[in-house]
Amino acid sequence: MAQPAGAVEPLGPATLTDILDGGYRLLRAQPGTVLGLTAVFLVPAAVLAGLGAAASSSPFEVLTAPGTWGSTGGDPGAAAVLVSFAGLLVRSLGIMYLGVALTEVVVAAHAGQRLGLGPAARAALRRSGAVLGSWPLLALGSVAAYVACVLPLAVWLTFTAVVAPVIAAERAGPLAAIGRSFSLVARRFWVALGVVLLSSLVAQVLQTLLSLVPTLVAALLPWGAAWAVTSLGNALASVVTVGPLVLSSVLLYLDLRVRTEGLDLRQRAAAAFTRGG
Repeated sequence: MAQPAGAVEPLGPATLTDILDGGYRLLRAQPGTVLGLTAVFLVPAAVLAGLGAAASSSPFEVLTAPGTWGSTGGDPGAAAVLVSFAGLLVRSLGIMYLGVALTEVVVAAHAGQRLGLGPAARAALRRSGAVLGSWPLLALGSVAAYVACVLPLAVWLTFTAVVAPVIAAERAGPLAAIGRSFSLVARRFWVALGVVLLSSLVAQVLQTLLSLVPTLVAALLPWGAAWAVTSLGNALASVVTVGPLVLSSVLLYLDLRVRTEGLDLRQRAAAAFTRGG
């Protein structure tokens, strides 16, 4: 159950800096909730990513020289690619669930409530129908855009950036959530593109820095230990960096609704009506 969090945090138009920094502000305000939710939904993907990384000494070797790795004469290349691909799929699904859960946390905060890890995770799992219905469509779209080239991928990720917040806040189904995300983003596409690119860049830089030491250590270890160290390093780096990245999409969703639909005015009117009633 959500606990009272004091005065209602008012909605209003946000600057690009507000959106990019907002996730880190919530991380500082509710570290246990943000880090805990991120761990719940992303650690399985981090384990698979660590397994894939430990199964090959480098991506180049996996793609170009299967059969040359290790001393057993085996062919880990295909297995490493499959495990890494499975890790990407599980990660994308985890990010969807995390987006729904963190939207619940942010919406509760704007309503003067403090939603903890357990209630937020359960709220996200209750939306599994919409999450599991939209996730394959989003994944297929991302693969197709990536095959086309990087630019279409950035456009696709921008237009679908607020699918998870729509699922959580508006209780939309899979197709309705994707359509609603396209509709909202189209009204302020360039701002949304900036948020997606900048927040992704910040998260990637932090992820690389935080996982650098475990990766270097793992390169000096035998396979089993390398897998464990790489998995742990990836998991810890993801737990720290992905939460604020996902929160930037949640805050983008709220800003889009404030600027195009007057969501802040509705919230104030509802608060005034409640006080007057």
